[in-house]
Amino acid sequence: ERLQGQLDVCAAACADEQNEVRPSRAGAARGQAPTREMSEDLPREIEDLRFQLVVANAAAGEAEASRQRDWEQSREQLESLVAERANANQRIEELLLERQQLRAAVEVAEAVQGKASTCESVARDEQKSGYNW
Repeated sequence: ERLQGQLDVCAAACADEQNEVRPSRAGAARGQAPTREMSEDLPREIEDLRFQLVVANAAAGEAEASRQRDWEQSREQLESLVAERANANQRIEELLLERQQLRAAVEVAEAVQGKASTCESVARDEQKSGYNW
């Protein structure tokens, strides 16, 4: 924007310099009185400013492209992390269900073992008493 402003001032000054009676805006902007040399230098200054503007626009475009690439990469990393988190949460749910099933199996095994112990005890008692199946 600054370069565009300078370019506009130089272009206006170039147009004004065609009539030497009017003061030069470019010269006035630099605090100088208008001269014939200034009017001869203005086209070169304008071209220099145009080139600087092109370079600045190219740099701004590259900076924007770089920012866009960084944003895309960050978004992809975030999506990957979200997917990993979802997979981890699913695995946790699977492990919790497996633990619940194992606890139920242990309870059944303990109950069966308790019944078996009771049956063994009854069988020993009956064997001692002489009762034969």
